[in-house]
Amino acid sequence: GQWERAPLVGVVEALDGHLSEVYGAKSSVVWLADYRAAGLAPVGVAFRDLPDGDAQQAAAARTFASQAPVTEGADGDLHVRVHLPLTAWGERVGVLTVSVERGRAVTDRSGLQEMADAFVKAGLLPEKFDVAKSFTHKYNGSVPAA
Repeated sequence: GQWERAPLVGVVEALDGHLSEVYGAKSSVVWLADYRAAGLAPVGVAFRDLPDGDAQQAAAARTFASQAPVTEGADGDLHVRVHLPLTAWGERVGVLTVSVERGRAVTDRSGLQEMADAFVKAGLLPEKFDVAKSFTHKYNGSVPAA
């Protein structure tokens, strides 16, 4: 997909666009393991800017721990968040969270998991984002000094 050819600094946004186009996703977040903070950190967006950030992070942490998809949403909600494990060479690296219409959370779950797996197989692993952090503020949640 187009996200596979995107420059590293725009890959999360390209993935979000692809998920929107193919699965009707309302939004997506890539969470990567942050062992310094002993938790998961969103990539490309500041935690404080996430709607329901604490709930998203808690559900992503359950997915990370169990390595099984978790669906988050109240009965009657039009959209739910599906949290999908990101695994490389048998190691947990993070979680892909995708907000989709409730019905698509079930019908498209295997396709969404395949997208999460393809994201990791494309080599988009935490160390590449660490390299990107050294060149831009985009993936470290900070704002460059004026």
